[in-house]
Amino acid sequence: MGSASFIVANITIGFLLLVAPSDAILIWIVVAALMCGLCARFLLGQHTRPDIAPDTQREGGLARLKVLMRDEGYVWLLLAVGCLQASHSFYYAFSTIIWKERGLSSDTCGYLWAIGVVAEVAFMAFGEGLHRQVGPWRMLVIAGVFSVLRWSIMAFLPPLWLLYPLQCLHAFSFAVTFLAGLELVHRLTPKGYQSLGQTVNAAYANGVMMGIGTLASGGIYTLLAGRGYGVMAVVALVGLLCGLRLYSQRERLMAASV
Repeated sequence: MGSASFIVANITIGFLLLVAPSDAILIWIVVAALMCGLCARFLLGQHTRPDIAPDTQREGGLARLKVLMRDEGYVWLLLAVGCLQASHSFYYAFSTIIWKERGLSSDTCGYLWAIGVVAEVAFMAFGEGLHRQVGPWRMLVIAGVFSVLRWSIMAFLPPLWLLYPLQCLHAFSFAVTFLAGLELVHRLTPKGYQSLGQTVNAAYANGVMMGIGTLASGGIYTLLAGRGYGVMAVVALVGLLCGLRLYSQRERLMAASV
């Protein structure tokens, strides 16, 4: 639903900018955030936290975080997911600029963005069978392989006809990483720490690592321009290697988390 809303918002903002100044984007963001807060306040009921074990409920946040970060499997998972998601930072920040410099129109850039998100939504909607058959351990490795492949080819500034299938790989580089990460966090975190594990994973991968990648992307673009995707391929390779380590140790890690 979030990805589908992303498509709708992009299309709507595109039409809005034809008749309104660019400040309309800020108004849209503020209104959307306000609506999110109101919905959370009035549509979500009061729920307890059954995932927190009784013997850990009195622990402070820092003490719980220390317990979580002592878990070897969870730390390797953070490294894997963080690197794979951060490898998208250059793509998010500079793809449109690079495409326009190569002569692509704004409409074409919009189509390229849209097809990537459509592929992501399609996989999340219809890929459950593959997800169950392959399992999260191999899913994470597959995501790493396709991430390295995607950014490596992008570094060679491929023609437009090849950009479309490369954009479809967003279903693997992003969506598969996201889904595998969710399930593996649940499997690897100690009982009573699942919600904290999901929160830290999201904040680290999509906040800390993505933020660092975005900050670095400016300098990478200045030095390498479109070839900067190659740096993201290296970042994705680190994530893939961490995922392979997790896969090779999966039986021991699962036994330790029981």
